[in-house]
Amino acid sequence: MGFLNTTILLLSALAIIPILIHLFNRQRVKRIQFSSIRYLKSLQKTRMRRLKLKQILLLILRTLIILLLVIAFARPTTEGSYSAALGSAAQASVVLLVDNSLSMSTETAEGSLFELAKTEALSILEDFQAKDEIAVISFSKNPVIETNGFTTNHTFVRKTLSELDPTRTATNPALAFEAALDLMHESDNLVKEIYIFSDMAGPSWEALSVTSADEYENLKVYVSRLVKEDYENIKAANIDFGNSLIYPGRPVDISADIINESDRRVDNLLISLYIDKKRISQTDMSISAGSSEKVRFNNTFESPGEHEGFIELTDDDLIEDNRVYFTINIPSEIRALSLYENEGDDFFVKMAFKPLPESPSQINVTSEPISNLPTLNLQNYDCIILSASKFLSQANMSQLMNYVKSGGSVMAFISDDNNMQALNERIMRPVFGAVITGQLEVKEGEGFYRLSSLDFTHPVFSRFGEIAEDYLPEIDFFKIVQIGPPTEGKVLSSFSIGTPAIIDAQWGSGKILAVMSSASAEDSDLISHPFFVTFMNRALEYLAYDINRLRENFVTGEPITKTILNINPEKSVEIITPSDNKIYPAYNFSGAELNLTIPPIPSNGISSIAVDEQPVESFAVNFPVDESSGNFLEVDDLKEAAPEYEIIKLPPDGDHAQIIQESRLGKEFSKIFFILALLLLAAEMLLARSSQEPATETT
Repeated sequence: MGFLNTTILLLSALAIIPILIHLFNRQRVKRIQFSSIRYLKSLQKTRMRRLKLKQILLLILRTLIILLLVIAFARPTTEGSYSAALGSAAQASVVLLVDNSLSMSTETAEGSLFELAKTEALSILEDFQAKDEIAVISFSKNPVIETNGFTTNHTFVRKTLSELDPTRTATNPALAFEAALDLMHESDNLVKEIYIFSDMAGPSWEALSVTSADEYENLKVYVSRLVKEDYENIKAANIDFGNSLIYPGRPVDISADIINESDRRVDNLLISLYIDKKRISQTDMSISAGSSEKVRFNNTFESPGEHEGFIELTDDDLIEDNRVYFTINIPSEIRALSLYENEGDDFFVKMAFKPLPESPSQINVTSEPISNLPTLNLQNYDCIILSASKFLSQANMSQLMNYVKSGGSVMAFISDDNNMQALNERIMRPVFGAVITGQLEVKEGEGFYRLSSLDFTHPVFSRFGEIAEDYLPEIDFFKIVQIGPPTEGKVLSSFSIGTPAIIDAQWGSGKILAVMSSASAEDSDLISHPFFVTFMNRALEYLAYDINRLRENFVTGEPITKTILNINPEKSVEIITPSDNKIYPAYNFSGAELNLTIPPIPSNGISSIAVDEQPVESFAVNFPVDESSGNFLEVDDLKEAAPEYEIIKLPPDGDHAQIIQESRLGKEFSKIFFILALLLLAAEMLLARSSQEPATETT
């Protein structure tokens, strides 16, 4: 048994009072023998014996009443795991874990869940002894020990709690709990307590189990789960541009997922598209409870360069996930280099981009003989076109492949097998995982090969799919290069015999698109077919366009890696975050690539990269979609997920101080002792009344 008010036990000494009274009230009687009452002697002995017994019982009852009252006022409790230590005012080691992740910004009538968590933590802080050592850990993606370890300066702890800010990152409670256990290693105190203040949102809470729990027999984990009744949250996520190649004056579809995490249907939800800080379009939609729908906008960018934007919803309980951001870079010009062996070999290639001198085109083609390749600075071009490959030396191939690795792109017409071994070693096998097996040529009068398929999901052919789902150009091929099935990249088109006709693959930071025939009238009628002009323009747009930027999915709290081409910093590289803070990333060079390793950015929005104080590129950072998933773990579920811990629930409307005290020392049962004292008092009164003798007169 333990006692909450041990000093009251000193009053148990009052139990000696009934004994003293009993001793002082004993009467000394002088015995005188009277012969006339000799027959009453035996009766007197019997009555005196009975009276003494009642007096002893009264003494015992009165002593017990005093002892029971003292024990009741001392507030007895059942024995706790460290009750003896607390009874002697032992020092405690306490870790306050405060969740400051994205979902904690959910608004309630009393303020955000995060503000409520801080208020509860400050309230519980009042119940600790002055010599208790306390640590504060804020946690989202990674834990932060705000107090730099344990401290007995409770004023500093209170100030630290008050100054905590929420983040827009995901929750990782397992890392936070491990950090708390690591702090416990530094303490020799018997009393060890961890307090968790969180909404317990997201699936990561089920991974809280840590194997080192057995090291702490006296460890108690108190969980205060903060909830928002009638939770209503709709979020925008996952910007998608489809397979669009975005250029000035060309319409583009922009879509996003709208996710309703509420328990009820939402009607007439207003959704807006902003580009370059201006609202461009607006629509509304209805969405069922717990479902997801796509919203689609159409926009035409009139000018090249960097553009930024976001899709925004109307406010709800969690406004931080009501925007999803994006950035795009529209090139003003594509600089292409066409390599030829004989002058005029690339005539039709150039005509595909500019059939007339006055024809407008974003693709600027420069022609050079292959023999000049060693003297050319390939980094001045976005894309290189090989009209024929049979005159490529191994040195030229190496130069081209290094160009591709560092971010350039090549469109190669593989004309014949004269360089089959070199092509296989330098291009086909390392890039596509395939080899050239030979050349197929039809003889006069034997027919021709044709295309049997097009991949309409690929950006090069997506426009053709808009014309007709089964569209296939009727192009006659007389000479084709046969290769085996590639293991890397994609087959965009196949010949009628089943072998690949057009293949595409990523190589390093660049891309290669290969056509298994030449751009020559001797090998096919491709160059005279209307398909050729559209195909060439779409292919170069795809190769030159950094489509990977449209698919970037950077998340708050996660490190970011980016590559910028043809940038050579002389002074510094800076990252300007959405909150206008500056971050200095680690960077290195690989050829013409500037590789950046950017530390985690805590807030969603548009960040920019500045090289030598000049902005060169922007990128979007969005919230973690799973963090505000609408799924919340109950404390009872947490107990099942982590059975090795003694987890104690702190209900929102409960008396936390009493729950903590009872869990430390056990359940208080002072009322039982009060009731027992009253019962004994009643028994004492009855016994005392029956002990009173009636007065007798003597004559």
